[in-house]
Amino acid sequence: MPRRCKGCLEDKDESLFHVDKRVKSGLRSRCKACYAVLNKKNKQVRGWTEKDKEARYSRQYGLKIGEYAEMLEAQDYKCAVCGKTEQENKKRLAVDHCHKTGKVRKLLCHHCNCALGMVNDNEEVLVSMLSYLRENS
Repeated sequence: MPRRCKGCLEDKDESLFHVDKRVKSGLRSRCKACYAVLNKKNKQVRGWTEKDKEARYSRQYGLKIGEYAEMLEAQDYKCAVCGKTEQENKKRLAVDHCHKTGKVRKLLCHHCNCALGMVNDNEEVLVSMLSYLRENS
């Protein structure tokens, strides 16, 4: 069923709107494309604040305010796998978590976090990769 976007004023299919349980209709008033443009403009103007980051960690991983900072300090501000700092990577450390249980593990640099994700946290694949490197170096 079509729905009018308050951003672009076009009638669009409801599947093109984000779900929002806080509103009566159950859908946001702007389409996904308009929200993307709006969010991009807002972030360019004010940037990511610490409050934004804390809210994201809370929403995605269930971390309480300050827990990311505590984890960072406990890890001496370094990736738990390779030991590189955020400054060396030019990015914040990622919150590594188990996709099966949702349990937060540690903070990793982008590369280490991606590497674990690429092998689906499979230990056998990692051992096989290690053997491959040893044999072919």
